[in-house]
Amino acid sequence: MERKDVYLASKPRYEILDGYAYLRCRLHLLPRHRFGLRSLEALRPARPRVAEKQALHQINIKMRIDHVALFCRDLEAMRQFFLDYFEAVSNELYHNPRTGLRTYILSFTEGCTRLELMQRPDTIDADSSKPNIGFIHVSFSVGSKEAVDAKTIELRDAGYQVTSGPRTTGDGYYESCILGPEGIQIEITI
Repeated sequence: MERKDVYLASKPRYEILDGYAYLRCRLHLLPRHRFGLRSLEALRPARPRVAEKQALHQINIKMRIDHVALFCRDLEAMRQFFLDYFEAVSNELYHNPRTGLRTYILSFTEGCTRLELMQRPDTIDADSSKPNIGFIHVSFSVGSKEAVDAKTIELRDAGYQVTSGPRTTGDGYYESCILGPEGIQIEITI
């Protein structure tokens, strides 16, 4: 049986780039029979001209990581750790009563990447006895070897386990690694 759906573009908006107008739109799946269309060919966009393709390659995209998210069991304790030891600034608690999700977004004094701390009642722990696929640690730059040493001592004296360093790694980084709350790995580097 043939599917009776088509993709139809939402309200188009035009952007001007290097003298060319580009049509930007979002596609929606809609019943084909509502529009009297027999095939998708009627909605297929024309191929962009060569000059338009070349203009798209000249766009200067400024890529950056906006934030990284971390699920945790004790949201308040995790937030307080970053406030106390890494000069984080936190927003107000966000709570979605439907899903139970609670989050904080933490910002740091240097740079623009933020850390989102998340808690949900239906999350499960990863098997900590085995290496897991995914993000492995969070790294903080503190500015100097002396600052790496001082931050490592501060965290060790506060009861956090130092797993390596401070040391110069084989690839030339001066760093130490600690296990923070809930066993998250935190790297401290210049």
